[in-house]
Amino acid sequence: MKRLLYIFLVASSSFLLSCSSTTNTMHLRPIADESAYFDGKEVVKAEKDSIKIVASYDGRYDKYMVFDIEIFNNTDKPLTISPKNFSFMPLDMDKNPIYRSDSTFIYQAVEPQEQLQKTEYAIQKQHTQLKTAKVVNTALFIGGIVAILSATTDKRSESAWRTANIGETMIQAASIKRVIDHENYYTNLDKIHREQGVWMNERFKTTTLSPHSSLRGGVFMHAIPKASFIQLSYPTMNDSITFLFQQSFEKR
Repeated sequence: MKRLLYIFLVASSSFLLSCSSTTNTMHLRPIADESAYFDGKEVVKAEKDSIKIVASYDGRYDKYMVFDIEIFNNTDKPLTISPKNFSFMPLDMDKNPIYRSDSTFIYQAVEPQEQLQKTEYAIQKQHTQLKTAKVVNTALFIGGIVAILSATTDKRSESAWRTANIGETMIQAASIKRVIDHENYYTNLDKIHREQGVWMNERFKTTTLSPHSSLRGGVFMHAIPKASFIQLSYPTMNDSITFLFQQSFEKR
């Protein structure tokens, strides 16, 4: 009991420390000769090969930095667009590419439909884990009952006491574990469902954009905290549209 109380106190202390610790808020400011503020965000735009893009940083979501993007198809032909066409390169303080093992970091934006599929797999995984946990808990409970029953037939009092104690411990462990398993299950499931809602409601997905029309939505990219600058790119027919953002952090 003392050991369980100690574990609880340590876990509680860790939780309180994590709640009181400071967090860093990421900011991305566009570096451009011309920019404008719209809806409280600093917006930049560029056009090449009859494709125009308006971009601004929209904040963080989980492990992603989110850009508010509107893409205009000013051509006379349908244009296939995808979030994964957007890529970015993290740069250091001197605006040089950041390398790892002699390879440049170049990241693609994520496709909401693919992320939605991942959440479906994650839900199935949670179901499977809970079923496995139920089997383990049942085995613990039955093992405890067997141990207690065998203790009643043991003529050696000390040995019987130990066996019965082990059986009771196994039953208690099964009960505690069952509660924890279900709490983790519903907590994880709730988080996955919220994530599902984000990807389901996201408008910027792989699609065909009609001539002289536009599409606006969020473009999600993995955040790279060690970068000082982010170079965002979108390929056009003969060139590419690029934007440079300066990255900084504010402690809160």
